[in-house]
Amino acid sequence: MHLRTTRLPAMWHLALALLLLARPTGLTAQAAGGEAATGTLSGVVLTDVGEKPIANAEVRLSGSTRAVRSDSAGRFELSGLPTGMQRFEVRAIGFQPLRQSLVIPAGRSMDVDLLLVAEVQQLSTVRVGAEAGVGVRRPWLSGFEERRSYGIGSFLTEAELEKQDPSRWASAVAQHVPGLQLVSYNGRASFGINRGLISFNNMPRGDRMDQSQGAPRSCYVQVIIDDVVRYASRVDEPLFDVSSIDPGTVAAVEFYSVSQLPARFNRGGNAPCGTLVIWRK
Repeated sequence: MHLRTTRLPAMWHLALALLLLARPTGLTAQAAGGEAATGTLSGVVLTDVGEKPIANAEVRLSGSTRAVRSDSAGRFELSGLPTGMQRFEVRAIGFQPLRQSLVIPAGRSMDVDLLLVAEVQQLSTVRVGAEAGVGVRRPWLSGFEERRSYGIGSFLTEAELEKQDPSRWASAVAQHVPGLQLVSYNGRASFGINRGLISFNNMPRGDRMDQSQGAPRSCYVQVIIDDVVRYASRVDEPLFDVSSIDPGTVAAVEFYSVSQLPARFNRGGNAPCGTLVIWRK
């Protein structure tokens, strides 16, 4: 996995080296008031290509509950951190996780750019024929229609979705699939189902950040978007936020229970809560 390292201003490279050799004068293991010295990590989470801001990325101090999510401009600030060399993890839907070690200075803030690498999409085969133009625009369409013809699973076509208010596409999907529901918490929403083959104690509840925001235990379904797994329904895995999808881009949806899942969408897990496949325009 390729991980691009954090970009730091040139002056910080010298500062990092100095901090590794000596502690700042007057700010040692404890501050003047006798309390442990702390520092702050702030900055912006960006794509490594084009350096576009990534919203809702999680920046976490490894091995702790200290975490924060980036805002719509990709900005974040994580304060009250222990000083010295610390390890951080950065995760966002659609991107490879980044693990980075940084030296946190006492009583000060370090401002950094954290660059995430996009996941590699698996492209569907495009058939060349009389409707080659359609295949290029909708490479997934022929497979979608073929699976729909088998009568196994639940499907919402582009024509059916276009009859709905685009902003309510997720609600339309939940109403169409038996047992599927939108689980809401703190302004976020994820797909869950009440027919999953999983015990209550083993139901996923997201990661620590999701739990701190009130995410309840539920049988959250596996989510695949354009042939890429965005959420694999694993315990302690960050939940998939439905609102992160641009509502005007959803073209079609298919859902399968555990026993119905086609081999094409079996990505090495058993997806005990079912699998929701979303195709975008």
